Amino acid sequence: MYVDAFTILGTPVLSSFSGYHYGIHASNVCRADRFTTIANSTFSNNRFGAYLNTHSNARIVKNTFNIPDLSAQSGTNPPYGLYLDHSSGYAFSQNTFSGAGTSFPKVGAVINESGADANQAYKNTFNNLLVAAETIGSNKGAASSSGLQFKCNNFGPTNQNTVDIGVWPSGFSTINQGIAESQGRFNISQPNPSDLANNLFSRNVQDIQNNLGAYQFTYYFGVGDARFEPINATNYNLINVQGLNVSYSSSCPATQPGSNVTPVDEIVFLRTALSGEDTYLNGKRNLYTQLINGGNTAALEAQILLAGHDDYIDLYIDLMDLAPYVEVQQLIDLIHLPDFPELALRNILIANPHSGRNPEVLDALFVREPAVSQQTLDDIENSTQTLTAKDIIEADMAMSQQRIVGYLRDLQYYFVMDSLYMETDSLQNLFETRNEADYAMMLAETYTQLGQYTKAVDALNNADKTWWTETQYFTANDLLELIAIHENFEEGESLSNLGVTTRSSLAALQNQTSSPWLYQRINSLLLPYGQGDLDYLEPVFLPASGKTNTPKKAHNQVAKSSFKLHPNPAQRFSILSWNWFEEGINGSFDIHIISMQGKVVAKHKVPDCKTNSKLLPIDHLTPGMYMIEVLGANGSKLFVGNWFFLAHNQGY
Repeated sequence: MYVDAFTILGTPVLSSFSGYHYGIHASNVCRADRFTTIANSTFSNNRFGAYLNTHSNARIVKNTFNIPDLSAQSGTNPPYGLYLDHSSGYAFSQNTFSGAGTSFPKVGAVINESGADANQAYKNTFNNLLVAAETIGSNKGAASSSGLQFKCNNFGPTNQNTVDIGVWPSGFSTINQGIAESQGRFNISQPNPSDLANNLFSRNVQDIQNNLGAYQFTYYFGVGDARFEPINATNYNLINVQGLNVSYSSSCPATQPGSNVTPVDEIVFLRTALSGEDTYLNGKRNLYTQLINGGNTAALEAQILLAGHDDYIDLYIDLMDLAPYVEVQQLIDLIHLPDFPELALRNILIANPHSGRNPEVLDALFVREPAVSQQTLDDIENSTQTLTAKDIIEADMAMSQQRIVGYLRDLQYYFVMDSLYMETDSLQNLFETRNEADYAMMLAETYTQLGQYTKAVDALNNADKTWWTETQYFTANDLLELIAIHENFEEGESLSNLGVTTRSSLAALQNQTSSPWLYQRINSLLLPYGQGDLDYLEPVFLPASGKTNTPKKAHNQVAKSSFKLHPNPAQRFSILSWNWFEEGINGSFDIHIISMQGKVVAKHKVPDCKTNSKLLPIDHLTPGMYMIEVLGANGSKLFVGNWFFLAHNQGY
């Protein structure tokens, strides 16, 4: 889909959408050789301006969204300007969102479940809105990934917003809830005002509302305008880079990588810049790998899990030596160690300040037995303001990923628009050299649509997944099944003309997938046939209640369970942990490991649920995907879920 200004007799004319329920409503643009562009267009008096579902690398640039002062209809959302639903890789910049009147709630832009990729909302303007920019669910990756950054946006320059940036978790409590851990960065040896977040805030009611359950990100700002500093913000770390003077106009240029078509003579520059940035990022990643958990996560995991009381002193010394590079999962394992001294635990968590920013670590602390003191909790919370070398490396990697995505998006856009480059396979050659999950999946989608199924499978299987997140592993695995379904299309079938058998296979895959993106992808294919999640309505959250305004369900809004599996992916063993009191269980239960084919391949007995953990040897299993099922003494299902990925054995 391509929506942009056009010319009549030499006069540019803007595209315009007015008076519609949805100005634009589009789904399923996930191929490397396809993209959606919405640029230089005006949206006025539409209840919902533009809604994009499961899009990769969309361009939403230089549009004007005028949002009407309308009440939300029963069972629907309040008016909004733009909604990016389970979409990623977007260029979202230089748009203007304005609310009309003050009688009813209005939201500027909503970003729901864009995942771990390096996304950015850049230099957009928001006026007179209840919530200017809202994020829901997982819009970040692990510590070493980027995620969604807000940079150089102008909130409330003429009419203030109530909330400028609102961040809500979804129904899951995971490490990936929230936005990128680093909003901007600061390199003390090479201070650069352009590296900071540089958003201008309304400074009205609440500039940042980072709700509980979302990761406590770090926000970097400088001096030069009082509006650089957010007020009445919640659940975040504020880094005021004193002495670094920022000019909004010079530090926030009007264009960003990926926002505009690059001229022919820029291709060489983009390739050179991309190569240099890849080298820089790989160097940072190699250093990071050596530092995290002392370079041997499996050994540290085993040391913690197998430690007895006599080992606690040595364990304490080793963990303090590794600080601040101990990962979250290992810190959670430490919290669950029986009778590990509270003072030692406090010191280790303070020495790793990222622990107090993470909802899962805090949850583990709150349910720990024996309980830790309030003073310990306060000390850990206060330590989160400390900026460590680990934070700086992660911010450097995140910024580098942002630049790489910009270069790649520019190259992709140029190659798709120029038929000569398309004919010479320049686009496929570019994507085949990439290991980022988003690009491997787009390439697989492209080959699938072209009927080149072997290449589609190879695009996923041959990608280096070292830096992929758990969700990206699961998505790629289930995408292979989607490719197999496509390969088995009967004669005359297509994505717009699905047969009964194909729809049944898609429904089965939708029910089993743990990937929010693939769930939505399949849902949009099934809805025209009256199948799939018919109750799905894109969620919108309002600050008055902190809850979605609609009773209809959104995927993954499920009850929280304390059952958790780690490490994941695994090699020789994995540990299932739980909280028996929180689960309301007693006595013994059984753990079943189930293959993708539904076969029980291993059984384990837990005689006493109060142990709260069980080590599961899995080195005898074939590498692949498995599910955990927990059965009570009477055969009732206490828990079904936690897909895990078993990698090839490499030993420790």
